[in-house]
Amino acid sequence: MGYFTERYNGIMILPPGAGKTLILLWISRNLLELSENKKIIIGVPNLALLDQWINNISIVLLDYTILKISSKINTNEIINSCDENEKLCIITTYSTSYKIADTRKLFDVMILDEIQHLSNIKPSEKC
Repeated sequence: MGYFTERYNGIMILPPGAGKTLILLWISRNLLELSENKKIIIGVPNLALLDQWINNISIVLLDYTILKISSKINTNEIINSCDENEKLCIITTYSTSYKIADTRKLFDVMILDEIQHLSNIKPSEKC
């Protein structure tokens, strides 16, 4: 926990099934207790992971409102949720994350799951 409060960022690498999702949510919950806005954003690469995360969020962040970003939600709805909910967890796929950028809202914690899916660099081209 001290690592994240001192450095404000980090990368967690664990094997599949080790509990990364729950560990990150527990760390986030502790960081959010220290924060002013109590807002968290989580990005995932696909809908299957989005639903998996939502199940785990509801276990760890019991008193948080969960806003699932989809193609049907517009920027004003996101802004209203940010303004109306003291404790808010926004979860989005990377393909709908542009909607959150358009709100210009700030978040205390950001989790980017499976972030390697955002890279368009082939493994042979990496340094």
